[in-house]
Amino acid sequence: MGLAHRVGIGCASILLASGAWAQATPSAYQLEPSANYMVGCFGGCTCPVVSAQSLGGSMDLTFIGSTPNWFDHYAVRNVDWVLVFGGQQIHVTGSGVYDIGGPVALMHRLRLDLSFDGATPRTFDSGLLTGGASFPRLDLLISLNGMVCYDEVFEVRASPLDVGTAYCTSTPNSTGMAAALAAAGSPSVANNDFSLVATQAPAGRLGLFFFGQGQQQTPFGDGYLCVSSAVHRVLPADVVDPAGAAWHALDLTSPPAAGLLVAGSTWNFQFWFRDPPGGPAGFNLTHGLQVGFL
Repeated sequence: MGLAHRVGIGCASILLASGAWAQATPSAYQLEPSANYMVGCFGGCTCPVVSAQSLGGSMDLTFIGSTPNWFDHYAVRNVDWVLVFGGQQIHVTGSGVYDIGGPVALMHRLRLDLSFDGATPRTFDSGLLTGGASFPRLDLLISLNGMVCYDEVFEVRASPLDVGTAYCTSTPNSTGMAAALAAAGSPSVANNDFSLVATQAPAGRLGLFFFGQGQQQTPFGDGYLCVSSAVHRVLPADVVDPAGAAWHALDLTSPPAAGLLVAGSTWNFQFWFRDPPGGPAGFNLTHGLQVGFL
């Protein structure tokens, strides 16, 4: 059940919060491609609901403590999202709180004070809902007005980037930052929910994830090639979103992963991307990421 576990006592059950486990939860989160922003009428009111063209970005989740009502509490900081709506790009920033627990049924709540392009923050709240079994992954709706008639709603679907070990290095690209590589989901082959996530890359550029079993650090393009031995490309190629991220869910039952990324094996991953303004070679790479599969 993620944060908590059930212990039977007679005909009842009590939810025991696991603070020690909670503190070990990685804090860096990335919005998944299915995250969304919607504006329109909800709850039986009549008017169209319009979705964003894209929503991406990151935030941090930090455990701040437990309370006697069996809830664990997390500070949500450094919300840094990019929203494309109606052809306009909007920078969303803010912070808030995520609560999860409960004395009987597992419940959770997300409240974020969000500013659109530096405007006065507004509070988006999910209310206290039954759910949270997928934690540390987040999957819930937050809105301004409880999704009653005309409202603005975020579908917050986000995963912690806590799989694998970074190695090698990367160099600044045209964004002024060095692109990074992380993984979300699980290294379990049986779970088959492993995703690669490149961040801090130039928006709108084409990129390609690839992997191999060897490691190196060799100058390549405007960065470094960190993977060696036979290299396997992950197709199709990906386009970096307006928030500077590329997300690829890797199906471990299909090529090129099937038969290679098996339990007990260790592989190294990297992301290559076009970046003509970034240097003379016109392309760059993230650092490497080593992942041991279970």
